[in-house]
Amino acid sequence: ELWERLPVGLLHLIAESDCRPVQEFAVKALRACEQFCAELDREALLMMLSRPYEATARLGFELVRARYRPAEPDHELVLAVANCAAADARAEAHRWIDERREDFMRDSDFIIALVTSTQADTRAFARQLLRSTSMPETAAQALIVRLIAHLCGLTAERAEEARDVAETLLKSFGPQLRTIGFGVILDLLAHPLMEVQELGGNILLLHEVRPSELPEELIISLINSPYEQLRGIGVRLLGELDEESLLRRENLLAALSEHALADLRNAVRPVVRRLSHSTVDPDFGRRLARRLIETLLKPEEHAGLHSSVVQLLQEDAGNSWVDEVDRELALRLTRASSVAAQELGGRLIETKARADAAWAQSFTTDEIAELSDHESQLVREAAQSLFMLLIDRYRQTTNPAGHLYEMARAVRLLDAKWDDARAFFFSAFDRHFGAEDFTPGILVSVCDSVRADVQQFGRELVTKYFSEESGQEYMLKLSEHPSSDLQLFVTNYLERYCAGSPERLRELSHYFRSVLSRVNRARVAKARVMAFLTSEARQSEASARVVAEILTRQSAIIAIGQKAAAIEAMLVIRRAYPEISLPLEVKDAEVRRGV
Repeated sequence: ELWERLPVGLLHLIAESDCRPVQEFAVKALRACEQFCAELDREALLMMLSRPYEATARLGFELVRARYRPAEPDHELVLAVANCAAADARAEAHRWIDERREDFMRDSDFIIALVTSTQADTRAFARQLLRSTSMPETAAQALIVRLIAHLCGLTAERAEEARDVAETLLKSFGPQLRTIGFGVILDLLAHPLMEVQELGGNILLLHEVRPSELPEELIISLINSPYEQLRGIGVRLLGELDEESLLRRENLLAALSEHALADLRNAVRPVVRRLSHSTVDPDFGRRLARRLIETLLKPEEHAGLHSSVVQLLQEDAGNSWVDEVDRELALRLTRASSVAAQELGGRLIETKARADAAWAQSFTTDEIAELSDHESQLVREAAQSLFMLLIDRYRQTTNPAGHLYEMARAVRLLDAKWDDARAFFFSAFDRHFGAEDFTPGILVSVCDSVRADVQQFGRELVTKYFSEESGQEYMLKLSEHPSSDLQLFVTNYLERYCAGSPERLRELSHYFRSVLSRVNRARVAKARVMAFLTSEARQSEASARVVAEILTRQSAIIAIGQKAAAIEAMLVIRRAYPEISLPLEVKDAEVRRGV
C-alpha cells in the first residue's frame, strides 16, 4: 500500500535498478497500480521495453499492446517491442510488422534498426522480410550504404551481429552488390572483423568484375588470410580463372596442394581436378603428381598432409601419372615413413601388376617376401596378389629350369610375421603346388622356422610329399633340427627308413644323442628312440656296436628316468655280443643266510 501511494517510485526502481529481484518486485507492485500504468506516457513505455529483464519487458509489451492501433502503428514502440527481452513479445511485434509491411518498409530508419537489432531472432525476421519484399532500386541502394557503414563501425564484441547483417546483405541485395564500388569492397576486406572481411570476399564472388580482371595480389592476400573462410574464398576466386591463366600459376596450385593448412589443400582440389581432366595441357596431372610424390617420400611435415596428397592423387589428378610409376618408385613409396604413402605404394603395385604382366614380372621373389612382411595390410595384400599373378614362376611344369631356385626363396613367405599373411600363403602353397615343386631341403627349411604354426605346416608338407627315394635325406636333415617337436616327428620314420641299416644308424647318431641328452623334455621322443635302439641292437652285431657307442657316450649324462631303459638295452647287447665293450659291470647278487 505504501508503494501504491507513490507508484512513481516503482517506475524509478525499474529505470535505475540493475538487480533482477528488485525488477520483479517493482513489476509485481506496479501491476496493482492499474490507473497509473494506464496513464504512463510513451517515454516510460520505451524505457520499460529497453530494460534487459524479461518480466519488465513483458509488462511494457502488455501496456503497448493495449494501446496498439494497427491502422496507425507507432514505429518506435513497435521497434522497441521487437528488440525487448521477452521472446513472446518480439514474436508479436514481428506479426504486427508483417501485417503492415508496406507501411513499415517505407521507414528506412525502422528497417535499419530491425536489421541491426540486438536480438538474433529479430535480425533473422528482418532478413526474411527484406527477401520477400520488393523494394525500389534507390531505396535498396540507400539501405546497402547505411548497412555497410554500420558494419564498418562494429567491433569484436558484436561479431555475431556483424555476421547476421552481412548475411542479410548477401541474401537480400545480391543484384545490387554485383555493381558496388571496388573501393567499398577493399574497405570491407581491410576491416579487422573476420565477418566483415568475409562479406567483402563474398561480394567479390558475386561481382560483375570477374576474377581474371582482379589483381593477382588481391587473390593471393585472400588465400594467405589467417581466416579459413577468407582462404576458401581466395581459392574459389582462383578456381574461376580460365584454364590458361590457371596453368600459368602451376607452382601456386602445387604449393596449395601440399599446404600446411588442410582447408587450403581441400579447397584447391576442384581446381586440380578440372585441370587434370582438361585437354589444354594433358601433362598437367603428370607434372603435379611428380612433385607430390616427392613430398610423400619425405617425412611428413604437417599432420594429415600425406593423407591429403594421396587423396588428391587418387581422386583428382587423373590417371595418366600412374603410367610413369615404375617398380622402384612403387617400392620406395612402400618404404616411406607415413602410412598414407605406404598404402599408395601398395595400391599402385596391385593396380599396375594386374594391368601389366611384364610389370608384375619385374618384381623379384625377395621383394614379394619383403612386401608380405609389411606393417600395412594393404601392402601385404599387394604382395599376395603379386604372388598369385606370378604363380607359374614357382611351378616345375611352367618353369622347369628355375622353379627350385625361386621356390627356395618363396618359402620365406610362409614365415611372414603377420597372421593373415601366413594364413594366405599356407593356403596358396597347399592348393597350388605338388611334390615336384619341392625338394627335401626346401621342405625342411620350412620346418626350420621358429614359429610353431610354420613348423606344423612344414611337417604337414613333409608328411604329404615324403618319398622313398629321398627318405634318407629327409631323415638326416630333420634329425639335425634342435626343436623337440621335430625330433619327435622324426621318430615316426625310424622304423620305415633306418631299421636294419647300421650305416643309417651311424649317420643318425647325432640325432639319437641329441634326443637322449634333453633334460626334462621330449619324454615321448626319448622313449621311442630308446625302444628303437634296443630293437636294432638285436638285429646284427654291426647295429649293436653303433648302439653301444651311442649308449656309452650317453651313460654318464643320461637322465635318471632313462637309466633303466639304457641298462636294459646294454644288457641286450651284452648277452648277444659279449665282446662289445660297454660301461656295464654285472655283479652276482649277494646271498644272505639267516643266523
